[in-house]
Amino acid sequence: MTESLAPEPVKIDDDHVSVRIADLLIGSELRFPLCNTSGILLVAEGTTITSQLKKRIASYGSENVRIHAADVGRVTLTASEVDGRVGLGVDSELVAKIDKIVNQGQMFVKNEGPPMRDEMAVNGPKAYDSDQKEELEQQHQTTSDALNVMMDEVASGRSLDGQQVTKLVAKYVSDLAKDKDLVLNIALMANKEGLTERSLQTALLSMTIGVEMGFDAGNVQLLGICGLLHDWGMTKVPEEIVSATGPLTRLQFLEIQKHPIHSIDMLNSITGIPGLVPLVVFQVHERLDGSGYPRGRQSSAIHPLARILQVADNYTALTSPRNYAKPVTAYGAVECLLHLASERVLDSKVITALLNAFSLFPIGSFVTLDDGSIAQVLRANRGRFNQPVVQLVRNSQGEKIAPSDETVVDLTNSELSVVQAIPTPGRDEVVFSPEVLTGSASYQFQS
Repeated sequence: MTESLAPEPVKIDDDHVSVRIADLLIGSELRFPLCNTSGILLVAEGTTITSQLKKRIASYGSENVRIHAADVGRVTLTASEVDGRVGLGVDSELVAKIDKIVNQGQMFVKNEGPPMRDEMAVNGPKAYDSDQKEELEQQHQTTSDALNVMMDEVASGRSLDGQQVTKLVAKYVSDLAKDKDLVLNIALMANKEGLTERSLQTALLSMTIGVEMGFDAGNVQLLGICGLLHDWGMTKVPEEIVSATGPLTRLQFLEIQKHPIHSIDMLNSITGIPGLVPLVVFQVHERLDGSGYPRGRQSSAIHPLARILQVADNYTALTSPRNYAKPVTAYGAVECLLHLASERVLDSKVITALLNAFSLFPIGSFVTLDDGSIAQVLRANRGRFNQPVVQLVRNSQGEKIAPSDETVVDLTNSELSVVQAIPTPGRDEVVFSPEVLTGSASYQFQS
């Protein structure tokens, strides 16, 4: 048996129904006036639903509002039709389980073992091991290919043994413990096109943040599983929307907003995954200020693991090429995350953990030093966000340098400093600007 994501609207009369304020979709536009349940006008027709508007309506003291029946399919996910297609059904028991966890306040992370951070190898200011790098590069490609096959199987309606996903993540847990910087470098320097590759990058970033935040290996692995699975629902979004080269209409964006629901629906076909996975996957695109989707949850109603994935997913989205936007530089993406944290959209504690593990100049990115030389960031120095370990690739005379241990510079023990972050060679990257916040980090709308 299936039911809609939100409770079915309650009929008031032949033309109007009562719905919860919480179920109004941010970014949707009202065709008819919105009133309180007594019929008193609250919002005029033509108004776009925003998080601020929802908060203002809720401040009047009611949890429900009265809307025209013709607006249900536009401004909520409870209707059987949105734009002419049959609406999505979601397993009722799964939705009930998610709501129970949120409503009962079971929103915490408990370690069953020692923090994984205590078990991480300390590699110091040295170059990557070339043999290990080659092995991990091959493994990464094999993992990406395997993940793509798994996703296609589930998208086609076939079942999947969740142990296949767990084994992929468990191997990465082991690899991160040996050299997290090398693992991240390989993942982040790989081709970012394709859903599986972006899912891998999100998973590995989330796992790295989890390590920095003191999680045990079990919770780090759980983050990895959620990261790999969180966006599989995008395979159910119409291709013409996914491949759009310009701003989306609001109805098209409603289809994007439905993909977390598709994702948890697809989880029904995956056996043996941890019970918390559906909740975390469902909440990855929520935001602390309530501006996210699909439920518009806020702050403590968002699971801590989902908050981590929010940051990792935003970074990956920003630095990935899209049909409608160029990728942002690694440094520019961190600037964007810091801006979103200052606006209380993303969790600042999570971003601090990312900086500790990742540097202000992210691993794999390129920088110019104050002597005119150019270097690539190899490793982060915890607490020294602007002083990573780098490897020189060109000296101050502009001459190329072959990589070796002698070309590695720990900026915490050097007179050199970073003066500029530069785009990755061979990638058409742009720097951060406020417009980026409505570009790569999300989807642009037509006005």
